[in-house]
Amino acid sequence: MTTITAGFFPVYFALMKFLGLETLLGANVSASAYLIVLALSPPILLIAALVCFVIVIMPIGGKMSLDDLNSIQKARTKLIRRRHRWTILATGTFSAALLLTAIVAIIALRGS
Repeated sequence: MTTITAGFFPVYFALMKFLGLETLLGANVSASAYLIVLALSPPILLIAALVCFVIVIMPIGGKMSLDDLNSIQKARTKLIRRRHRWTILATGTFSAALLLTAIVAIIALRGS
């Protein structure tokens, strides 16, 4: 998912340029703050999702005894739960970025 998230970042800007969003924002000198914030939200969410996905794959240090099976199971369970939470957060953030991209694209198409 890190590759997809990082790859979608330039695709977003290329898509918005193709749809003419920059001319829509540039032609309307008093472009509403809502439109500007909406157009900038997907890249910010993509960066946040990318950071979350990187946190998921980062190795984590912990203390455990290799002689104690319970210690190994506790460390493993803790790591799995941590990765699960970060994966849910990253996927939700990425999905929100995709949804906002679709909304911005529809606004750009209607404004052209």
